[in-house]
Formats: sequence, C-alpha cells, structure tokens
Amino acid sequence: MKTKSNKYKRRNLPENYSIIHTIKTKPVFAMFVFLLIGGIMVFSTNYKLIGAVFALIGGHTLFIAKNNVSVEFSNDFMVVYLEDNEEDCFLIYYNDVESYNYCARMYQTDYVQIITKDKKMFEFKCLDRRKMKKYLKEHLFVKTENDKK
Repeated sequence: MKTKSNKYKRRNLPENYSIIHTIKTKPVFAMFVFLLIGGIMVFSTNYKLIGAVFALIGGHTLFIAKNNVSVEFSNDFMVVYLEDNEEDCFLIYYNDVESYNYCARMYQTDYVQIITKDKKMFEFKCLDRRKMKKYLKEHLFVKTENDKK
C-alpha cells in the first residue's frame, strides 16, 4: 500500500493549510525564569557574578537565539521541520500512520518514531515532551505500547 507521507521540500508543501498546533524550539518560559532569577541575584545577593551569567544566558536565548518551528499540526497531517536541513521536512498524514512511539532518553534529546502503513519509519527529535505527547494522542488515533492502559 502506497502512502502519501514522505520527505518533501518546504516549497512543495500543500498550499493554504490551516495550522492547529505548533511546537517551537525555544523554551521561552524556562529562559524567562533564568533571566528573572539572574536579575534578582545581581541586585540582591552576594552572588552577582553567577546572577549575571544566568541573566546573560536567559537574555541571549530569549532575545537573540532563533525560535524555529519544529512541528506543525493541521487537520489532516503534521509537518516536521528538520533541524539539520532547512529545505526539507517530513509530511506525515494521520491516516497513513500505523504506530508511533515517543522515546524519552535520560541524557540525550527525546525522539519520536512514526511507522506508516507501508512500513516507512520517520524519526525526529522532540524538545517539548508534554506538548508532543498531547498533540500526538489528539491527532493520531493509534494505540501504542505505552497507551495500552
């Protein structure tokens, strides 16, 4: 059985699709907390140098680092943008998915593994565990080993 899910160039994505959910690469809330704690430490404690480092890291990540889109979910498919190649992306139709697995790792970036009905396997890194699991369960009506409760 041939499926439509495959690796595409960004310019070949379907036109005018509506995006329901988006997952981005920048941890905005965590970096805001880092910036806030750093600012408090600079102005109120004896740890001014450590506070300055915290504030610099948080400020750099919030205001200078790029906040790329990692995954977009629409009504019929999901688009996974590859971090190592800005031209390519995975376009995965929900009705093509046979199974998926979220793989949490201790000292490395988590990843998602999706297997389509024609046995193609898509693997991609995931930076936001909570959102990714929520959106995968919402859009993919596939039972996995972890969901057999």
